[in-house]
Amino acid sequence: MKIGYTRVSTNHQNLDRQLDALQRENCDRIFSDKMTGGTMDRPGWQQCWDYAREGDELIVDSILRIGRTFEEMIALVRQIGERGIKLRSLSEPMMDTTSASGELIFRIMAAVAEWQRAYILETAEAGRTAAKARGRSGGRPRKLSPEQIDSAIALKQSKRVNQICKTLDISRATYYRRIHD
Repeated sequence: MKIGYTRVSTNHQNLDRQLDALQRENCDRIFSDKMTGGTMDRPGWQQCWDYAREGDELIVDSILRIGRTFEEMIALVRQIGERGIKLRSLSEPMMDTTSASGELIFRIMAAVAEWQRAYILETAEAGRTAAKARGRSGGRPRKLSPEQIDSAIALKQSKRVNQICKTLDISRATYYRRIHD
């Protein structure tokens, strides 16, 4: 039996491309998750794992859909093999874990995937550090400048909260968070 598994990291992402690819492979059953690959505790993956039997073929769009770290993917491929399940990745066609060559390719791909993730995190951190050194910080810019806050504090004596919020074009939550003492 052909079993497909798809995953995207957030609810805002779309599974359609992966689903189309798995349907072209004539998968008998497809399981999906919309959550991070940083954990194996995913409902769709657990259903897929429970459903798969010896002799089945597990098809994924990319090996990155099932795991994130090198150790995790190696352990997972070993478990899949021990259960007599074949693993095939559509994006990495050289991957066929039933052969020694396929196992080697898998290990190389898993190592590259882990390196890529670490590299992205490393460069993002370097970018944040460089921005901080230039006086910028991450996150959303403040709605009110220090001068506007001073003005609002002065307005507290003569105006109501709603009037101050309307004058400064801010919400009541912003008022209470930034001005109210």
